[in-house]
Amino acid sequence: MNLLAKWVFRAAVLALPSIGMAQEPEKFGDWVKVCEGGQPCRLVHQQTMRDSGDLALRLIAMRTDQGAVLAAQLPMGVHLPSGAVFRLRLPENAPQEQMVWQRCLNKVCEAAIQLGPDELAKFAENDAMLFAYRMDPSDEPRVMQVSLSGFNEGLAQTGE
Repeated sequence: MNLLAKWVFRAAVLALPSIGMAQEPEKFGDWVKVCEGGQPCRLVHQQTMRDSGDLALRLIAMRTDQGAVLAAQLPMGVHLPSGAVFRLRLPENAPQEQMVWQRCLNKVCEAAIQLGPDELAKFAENDAMLFAYRMDPSDEPRVMQVSLSGFNEGLAQTGE
């Protein structure tokens, strides 16, 4: 199992409700540091659908020796061939990044990407990113703006 797949698996397990004592989540801007069950802490940002309250997007970031892994959990039924993509809001011509699909399980589909030090520096320079996916190939993409307020600060604290 490659490093990215191992971290995505760990992120998926950690996103599930855990049994036992959980440390009170700590907020970093629009992200939450979550530490549960003796597992490594992670940084989480979640958005839900306004009309139903169902999951629209959950992002989970965890530090690695090479930077961080950013995993996205999306609703089951997402159109996998259309991809899960993001780009930083600035500059307007920032390249689009394609996440790698990992699996669909427990009502979510997961995609992930490794972020190196250069990418994390770009995250620190931005206040938001745009994240997109399609539920059906003929649908318009669902595009969500994700605040990066507190992202780098919170990620730096996940090892503590």
